[in-house]
Amino acid sequence: MDLWQRRLDRFVKFGSEVRLLTPLAVVTGSNSGVGMSSAENLLACGWKVVMACRNQKAAEEARREIVQAAQARLDSRYRGLTDPAQKARAAQLSAMVAANATISPLDVSDVRSIRAFAKELGEIEGTAGSDSTVDGLATYHDGLRLLMNNAGI
Repeated sequence: MDLWQRRLDRFVKFGSEVRLLTPLAVVTGSNSGVGMSSAENLLACGWKVVMACRNQKAAEEARREIVQAAQARLDSRYRGLTDPAQKARAAQLSAMVAANATISPLDVSDVRSIRAFAKELGEIEGTAGSDSTVDGLATYHDGLRLLMNNAGI
């Protein structure tokens, strides 16, 4: 079973609804280079990614590119599915990519920026277990799973 098939199997039934287990990652410096590539790969694998960047304009442009690339990878990967239930889940995964990429301001050379980011991240983590819904699919995360310190000073 490959990674993509396992991703489809992460749908879990909770009572009468289906939820998707979504790990949370923070990638600093994700508006270019290795950080951007890492964020794209994490999104394509179904992670919720917080793009922690100093330059918000560059981060928005990078987010658009990352989301498009991740959706294209998912769409091409799931193109050959024949099971209708798996096709529907694959379409939901692709639709969720945009919702799973968020941008948060962070300048690692500024202590005030670091504190503000930590407070914001604490609020995101404080919502662990809370649901968000995209295209009728409820998702939740159970706290920060990956911190990729990629930003330079």
